[in-house]
Amino acid sequence: MDALNIIQWIVSGIGAITGVAGLTISAFDYFRDSARVVVTLSWDMNILGDPSYDPNKLYGLICATNIGRRPVYINKAHLSVKGCKDFTVMLNDGVTGVRLSEGDAPKQYIIHYDEGFLEFAKSHKWNKIIAGVVDSTEKIFKSKKSKHKPSWSD
Repeated sequence: MDALNIIQWIVSGIGAITGVAGLTISAFDYFRDSARVVVTLSWDMNILGDPSYDPNKLYGLICATNIGRRPVYINKAHLSVKGCKDFTVMLNDGVTGVRLSEGDAPKQYIIHYDEGFLEFAKSHKWNKIIAGVVDSTEKIFKSKKSKHKPSWSD
C-alpha cells in the first residue's frame, strides 16, 4: 500500500466518523428543539397581597410553564375529567392567549370556587379532574391528577 492509499483511508475514516457524529447531534438537537409545556393543578390556595382576591377564600391554580426551547402560544386553559373526553370546562381567564418563551415566568390561571365550578366539581371525583392548556396548533398539554384532596370534595 502506498502513502496515497493510506491517506485516503484515514480521510475517509475521519469523514465517516464525523458524518455519523453530525447526524447524531442534529437528531438530538431536533428532538430537543421543541415547545414543551408542564401544567400543574393545585387546590385550596390563598391569594395574599392582591386586593382583587379575598384572602379568606380558597382558589384553585393552574400553572403552565414552557420547559422547551421554542416559544409556544397558549390560547386556552380548561379543566377536564380524565376518562371523559366529552366533558371540559373552559376557564374565563384562559380564553385570552399568551406567549410563553423559554425561561419566561409561568402563566397562572385562577380557579374560583363559585357555584358553577362547585356543581361541576362535586359531580365528578376530585382525583379525576385534570387541567389542560391548548396551544395555537391545538396541541393539548395536560396536568397529572392531583394528589391532595381539596376542601370542596366532602
